Amino acid sequence: MPELQNNTKNKKARNHPDPSRNNLIIRSWLVVSIACIALLIMALQANLPFPLLSRDVFAIAEIPVYFALFSNLGVLCLCAASAICLFSAAVINHHYKDRTNTSFLLLSGFVTLGLMIDDFFMLHEEVFPSRLGASEESIYLVYITVFVLYLFRSRRAILQTNFILFFVAIGFLGISMLTDRIIEGLPFLSNLLSTEQEFFLEDGLKFLGIIAWLFYFIDTSLTAVHSYISRSAMEG
Repeated sequence: MPELQNNTKNKKARNHPDPSRNNLIIRSWLVVSIACIALLIMALQANLPFPLLSRDVFAIAEIPVYFALFSNLGVLCLCAASAICLFSAAVINHHYKDRTNTSFLLLSGFVTLGLMIDDFFMLHEEVFPSRLGASEESIYLVYITVFVLYLFRSRRAILQTNFILFFVAIGFLGISMLTDRIIEGLPFLSNLLSTEQEFFLEDGLKFLGIIAWLFYFIDTSLTAVHSYISRSAMEG
């Protein structure tokens, strides 16, 4: 009889989904709709043809689809890492109420989202210097400060994970950012490397760092969720 009652409750739950889910869907659609309307208004005010916002950049520029391949793959990997972190944080918070892992994954998801937006829209390379007049040094200083605060806030959670992979990712990304300065500071390197080789070194290290970042958060999120599921199964 208890099993029959539980099955009946489960069927009722499936037939009557949680109203909060419907509210979340409605709010999400509202946010997306408002964002699209805002972009359309901005485009009209700037006399910007809408196809320039809606069409694919490869079609607009009439360039092969493999242009900027590694850059685009890097953005996709950052997007995947951010989505994995945010989804895992939501699962852990909803089912297991663990503040430590939830806050770490949530913060990591937003940090990764910021990296993705910066890389996709070339904020520190083009937008901030040209539109805001900010120097490259001041932009890097702000980014480094935010990242140091993130590390300090998440230090305990990071040390409980496969942190070697985490610091490998940071190492690759950090060296990639400093490649220009390193080459300029070592004249024999600037004479030894061609421009194409410098780009290969800088962008290659950046891509390796992004891949390591993605793998780290896949491993961390999977380990965290799996441990909670196993614990719940043992307790149940």
